[in-house]
Amino acid sequence: MKRYRSTWLLFIILMLYTYPFIQNSLCQELLVVKEGGKEVIISGYTRADTTVTVSAEVSGKILRLNYNEGQPVDKKPLVEIEPTFIDFEIKSTRQMLNQLDIRIKSIQSKINYLSKEFQRYDALYKKDTIAESKRDNAAQELEQARHELNSAQVERTSKKITLDELTERRTRYTINIPKGYVITEKLVEPGAFVQIGTQLAKVSDYSTMVVPLFVSNEELKAFKTLTKTFDVTVEGKGAIARINWINPLFDEKNRKLNMELAIVNYDGEKRGGLKVSVRLKLNIDGVLIPEAALKKGYENPTVTIKEGAQTVHVVIIDKINGDFVVGADNRLKPGTVLLGNQ
Repeated sequence: MKRYRSTWLLFIILMLYTYPFIQNSLCQELLVVKEGGKEVIISGYTRADTTVTVSAEVSGKILRLNYNEGQPVDKKPLVEIEPTFIDFEIKSTRQMLNQLDIRIKSIQSKINYLSKEFQRYDALYKKDTIAESKRDNAAQELEQARHELNSAQVERTSKKITLDELTERRTRYTINIPKGYVITEKLVEPGAFVQIGTQLAKVSDYSTMVVPLFVSNEELKAFKTLTKTFDVTVEGKGAIARINWINPLFDEKNRKLNMELAIVNYDGEKRGGLKVSVRLKLNIDGVLIPEAALKKGYENPTVTIKEGAQTVHVVIIDKINGDFVVGADNRLKPGTVLLGNQ
């Protein structure tokens, strides 16, 4: 039993002694040159694809505002304005049109009678049975009736235009917006009197959410390498997006370009302020060197290639997640194994 314990004790001592060497050897095997690239996460926040301020096109008192803030629009109109006076105008105009229709029929009947009278007098005049003055009076009465009919028809056309205009204006007393839009701000309350141009409410369309972003030139290049649609996360949940537009105007202050993503496939809550993230791989000049392989003595950094123990001077460009970006060198190709800096 004592011999057994002694054997285990010796084994443990050997393991403790050799572990640092084994670890160093394994770490060295992992110190390899990697392709130059930088993975970044670009994030932004959702907002509505369309936001509209609804304004009154007629004057009047607000009868009903059928939705509260946050409610999506359904079958009911957004706003109803009292139409009492325009309804009176429409009714009066229709009454005038009815009267004109009656008058026109009466004149047409009169013209039919006077036309027959004129034909009878004209036949008698040709037979020298009546004086020319009677024939001329009949012709004059017929002509006057025709002028009266023309005047009545012109008046009717004018009244019909007035009715069409009133009917069109009447539709503006009931304000409808597309189904599914959400009320984001109420600007009036029922009972308020509004004038033409008064802002009534703000509505937004969240059926398609968009994400405004500001990106660098390198990030924009990375976006353009993606497929037409690509994976993103919305509050950590998977979704599909596409590039909606890219503004070519360069912002001198932040040195970035403005672009917008559209979320085209997302099964979740749709509103503003949801965090959207997309992973991009940026292409950069140079290669990635593990920090453990870099010797920084005398501010003249070098790495040592394991095969042949060749030392290579490098120029550090950047540092990404524990790796250094160094200038490209034909001797430091991706996959080259390096020695540790110890």
